Amino acid sequence: MKSNNAKEIVFALKNLLKKNKVEIIYKANVKKFIKKENEIIAVKLENKKIFRGKYFVLATGGASYPRTGSTGDGYKLAKDLGHEIISIRPSLVPFEIKEQKKIEILNGLILKNVKLKVLVNNKKELEKFGEMQFYKWGISGAIVLNLSRKIVDFLNGKKKIKISIDLKPALSDEKLTNRLIREFKKFPNLSIEKILRKLIPEKLIKICLQETKISFSKNVKIISNNEKIKIVKFLKNFSLEITKDRGFSEAIITAGGISTKEIYKNNLQSKILKNLFFTGEVIDVDADTGGYNLQWAFSSSYLVAEKLMNNEEMKNF
Repeated sequence: MKSNNAKEIVFALKNLLKKNKVEIIYKANVKKFIKKENEIIAVKLENKKIFRGKYFVLATGGASYPRTGSTGDGYKLAKDLGHEIISIRPSLVPFEIKEQKKIEILNGLILKNVKLKVLVNNKKELEKFGEMQFYKWGISGAIVLNLSRKIVDFLNGKKKIKISIDLKPALSDEKLTNRLIREFKKFPNLSIEKILRKLIPEKLIKICLQETKISFSKNVKIISNNEKIKIVKFLKNFSLEITKDRGFSEAIITAGGISTKEIYKNNLQSKILKNLFFTGEVIDVDADTGGYNLQWAFSSSYLVAEKLMNNEEMKNF
């Protein structure tokens, strides 16, 4: 039976583990690996119990959503074993915005088919088309999340980050101006507020008229050319400043992790310890939103499991 319900997927996986007699040990935090030369011989738990084995797989996830148990322990364990850890930071993460009053007005608004430009120290660096959403503290949504890794890096570099939202990316400034003029001529007795209702969501109208300093009730017949230019500029370049990301607690994934230079690509085996393998987010691999990171977690785990179940000799050592 197919399902998009996460709980049902977890239930199915647990049943599969039970069917294959896989033992799950709860409340058993690993304190360290015990190694001999270039091989791990056991793991030691915080309760001092020791488990020995032939192969060991580090599949601890990242540091995102720590309330799920993903606390970043895997990075310390790998580092203690001699692996390089690429600096970890939040990715697929929302951002807080400086203009708090505007954001509170826009809370809950979803914008579709908009173009988002990211300006770093007033220079355009990134651009994405799609959907975004406003919250009382800031912004999120697919295009924001997919640009977030680079934005986080810019913020960590103490750069000034502004975003510019093109609310009408399919229209040039000239075409948008002409459309405004047509609407004014078609409905000469309407206020500018009612005309804007045909172009943008209601929550944006208030901000548009505040920024352009045009009265809500002003009749379109007396809108000046300069005011038309101001309206078009707002519609094509609604700007906000990003102040900070929302951190690991709200990040969907973690960027950074165990360096891929120290892992064999064909089987995700450690190049340092011959019986250690890695899967999923603990490795320095991350992708856009849309299920790609889950796919990496499942695919990397499948690859390692297949190699180990086939009892393949590790020819790298």
